[in-house]
Amino acid sequence: MSKVKKQARPQENKRFQIKLDSDSIFISQSPDSKKSRVILADLDQRAFEQLAVSIDDAGLAEDMIRQLSAMRYTEKVSRTLYTLYLGLDAPPSADTMDKIRKCVGSFTESYTMTEGIGVFRKEQEHTQLIQVAVQNPDLAYRCADALRREFGQKAVGITEGSAYERVVDHPGDAPKEPALRNGR
Repeated sequence: MSKVKKQARPQENKRFQIKLDSDSIFISQSPDSKKSRVILADLDQRAFEQLAVSIDDAGLAEDMIRQLSAMRYTEKVSRTLYTLYLGLDAPPSADTMDKIRKCVGSFTESYTMTEGIGVFRKEQEHTQLIQVAVQNPDLAYRCADALRREFGQKAVGITEGSAYERVVDHPGDAPKEPALRNGR
């Protein structure tokens, strides 16, 4: 990495603002209303280093670090998250869990199951919460109905509408061993 000498500059009475996008930096200067947009992909190492020095000279480094820290690296997958509520008379046995996995697995390959305690008509019961993120709402409702039939229930609860995103790798992450199966 080549070194760029930082030169002291007299502080001018100007206010700078910085905004980060996924591939560029937008810098505006008040009161003169001068604006600059730097496309990061177009920068070579030397230009990048000069940009870093300029950002620091303008007193924008802390603001940039704050913005970087606040950025979320997610992948929009355009799915709705549904939670199915399956009431049970007892804690789920291994056989019960297998039946749930087989039933839900016939509708989707990815889901989350959580054991909980629910209250239905003022009676406490063991509850299995199954979360599925699907594009087609009919899939979640058919899955709930299949669970209802499999376990002889009068009803299986369902909530709809939570936003679903995945946190993904972002530029600058060093490759690491996947902590989860299949790197998901």
